[in-house]
Amino acid sequence: MADPWRTSNQAYGANVPSNPKTNTGQPPNVDRATKPTGAEWAKIMTEKGKNTSAAHTGNTSQQNMDWDDDKAASRGYPHTSGGGNTPKASSESRYSGHHQRQDQIQRSLEASKQMLFSVYGNLVAIVEEFERREDVGQKTKLPKSNIYMPDQTRKSDEDVQAVLETQLILFQQQAAACPPGVMQTARDDMKKKTLEWAAVRSEHKHDYTAADSYIGQLYEILSQGKTHHSFYDKPSPEIDARTIQDNMPYIMSGKHDAAMLDKDFKQNGEKRAVMPDIRQATLDHAYRRGADRIVNMKPDLRTILMADVERFERDAPANIR
Repeated sequence: MADPWRTSNQAYGANVPSNPKTNTGQPPNVDRATKPTGAEWAKIMTEKGKNTSAAHTGNTSQQNMDWDDDKAASRGYPHTSGGGNTPKASSESRYSGHHQRQDQIQRSLEASKQMLFSVYGNLVAIVEEFERREDVGQKTKLPKSNIYMPDQTRKSDEDVQAVLETQLILFQQQAAACPPGVMQTARDDMKKKTLEWAAVRSEHKHDYTAADSYIGQLYEILSQGKTHHSFYDKPSPEIDARTIQDNMPYIMSGKHDAAMLDKDFKQNGEKRAVMPDIRQATLDHAYRRGADRIVNMKPDLRTILMADVERFERDAPANIR
């Protein structure tokens, strides 16, 4: 088969203001135009002592606090009396609260990315199970990704294919539901892993099968957000109470997993989303080999694949270029 990259891509190989003084050295309500004598001063202070609390006669910090309260209220800050908090302290508290909220948002985004990676890994794992059944009689046995999957031996080939097509729909829905920023940062990672996965089939010279078509659909979702699902072309099965009852555990399990992931990431500030351990190619030009494999099943992706490969190869290790 002709190399589609040779002809179409020649790059191949290449302050809050300080408080005013409230302690004037004179008691309130004194006419400052005439300074009292010492005797008068003592009399005034004696009279004031009878009518004024000790806090107001001997504690100017309380006066400052009252002033702070008025100033804070005029600026919309919480009342500060009793706690000794100034508007500056309130501002610092709001600043800290803002950062805490931002951190919680980032934690939720990281959990969303992990959920996306998990659904991606489930899809790749079931494709490999389908691949194993299709490749009976091939000369070489393909390596498997290091992804846990429950035993599928009791399922028929048709059941496995049905699960695969369902996982493909679930991945498309998960990719569409996650925050845009999450998909933007995770998309290229999943594309690279998908190209390497397909390159393994090329290395082992396996025939083109439906497994290549499904992996092409996965790349189509990663590139365009959707693919055509053959599932929708089939007659809709009857959905009765028993069907809903049988599938409810899977629905609730997915919701539980998402809730637990979100909780786990919020409690652990250092936790990061981890990409599944997808099988890797060993020969050179893995991205190109994988893209060549996919483009034969999805010709409409040629332009996207060529641009992706050129971009990925810039910083890729030598064995992948």
